[in-house]
Amino acid sequence: MSNCVYAGQEYSEGAEVCHETRVMKCVSGAWIDTGRSCEANEESELEVTSTIARRVAPSQCTFCCRFFNIGQVTRVGLRNTCTECKVAVINFNLFNGKHEIRKFKVPGKSDIEVDTSKSQLTEIIDEETC
Repeated sequence: MSNCVYAGQEYSEGAEVCHETRVMKCVSGAWIDTGRSCEANEESELEVTSTIARRVAPSQCTFCCRFFNIGQVTRVGLRNTCTECKVAVINFNLFNGKHEIRKFKVPGKSDIEVDTSKSQLTEIIDEETC
């Protein structure tokens, strides 16, 4: 059994987190879709600022840009939920142990795809106006 890592925090085998609207489970060191949807909770909403997300208080969700699953292992969707154009600042934790910061311009109320094939964890660390 292997643990899974999210945002620098280690999760044990069998731990479950919410990614977008899907429940993901730690299995042998990888996050696997359980096929279940996350339960609605009036007191919290999904923070999708990382490829694996967790439930947080609504006041903590500050970014317009969110990741979403597009069904590909090496790509992820990046959605701007606000009407104004945003630049998502993304930290890529590369397989060689280094970090790479990249910026992606996302027009208001639209989606783009981001290549994540060279990283083991990708997270939105900041957001700027276009």
